[in-house]
Amino acid sequence: MANLIERVVGDFGDKRRWRACKARLAATSVLDEITAALRAAQADTLRRLPSGRLDPPGPATLLLDADLRIQGSTSGMEDRLRRLLPAAQGLAPVPAAALNVAAQLLAVEAGVDGHDPQARTHLGDGRWVAVRAARLWPSGTIIVSVEPTTPAERLDLFVRAFGLTAREADVVGRVARGLDTASIAHDLHLAPYTIQDHLKSVFTKTGVDSRRDLVPLLSG
Repeated sequence: MANLIERVVGDFGDKRRWRACKARLAATSVLDEITAALRAAQADTLRRLPSGRLDPPGPATLLLDADLRIQGSTSGMEDRLRRLLPAAQGLAPVPAAALNVAAQLLAVEAGVDGHDPQARTHLGDGRWVAVRAARLWPSGTIIVSVEPTTPAERLDLFVRAFGLTAREADVVGRVARGLDTASIAHDLHLAPYTIQDHLKSVFTKTGVDSRRDLVPLLSG
């Protein structure tokens, strides 16, 4: 492709245009490689199943004032922040993930950005959590929660990380709900053998051999 562009641009004598095209091609190639590497790393975390439960199992919360200074936290928050960004021995964990979503909340309130003040991140040991920020009224305090991802969020991560097609996502979503092949086929108005073909493709992409191996990865 690069040689073809060079010949075409060279015919017009515009070397500057060629250099710009070449730079864009190089940037695109690097971005593709980075995206693939990040997706593979994310997929690797989803292949691992958590070895235990979080304590507490639900949300842990952090309270921030208007200047994003920490005002307090609930049980379990320090442990989760330390897992997200390990600190040196004896030092308190840096709440970077919490501050990021809190800053996003301020951006939304200021009309600067419309994205939700939340993020999903790997806590370690195959466990993913959602970090969300909201304003507590009438005090105006910002509350940040770190909690296990919902089944729907986990499924969305799974589909993205393993590069599943839209139809494969439809199928695994129903597998996660416990539907058998015949029920999935009826639900999607497809033949059972087509569902089996989609499942085989999913097995190949995720590195599992059966539906029994797939289901735990979908639920985490």
